[in-house]
Amino acid sequence: MIYTCLNPDCRFMFDLPGHVENCPDCGSDQLRPATRAEREEFDRFQEELKLEEQEKKENPDSATHIA
Repeated sequence: MIYTCLNPDCRFMFDLPGHVENCPDCGSDQLRPATRAEREEFDRFQEELKLEEQEKKENPDSATHIA
């Protein structure tokens, strides 16, 4: 399940199986299941990361610019 941390200084989104009680980033216990829009955003970001990792493997000498 994808969760969103409600700590305004964190707002971390993460995917962990089962019941989660604390944010793995900040430790807050203020969590909720991600909304549909947040899940879609999370999935897009994960896909971008996969593509970047694949590109690094295919082109290890090319520099990756992160905006």
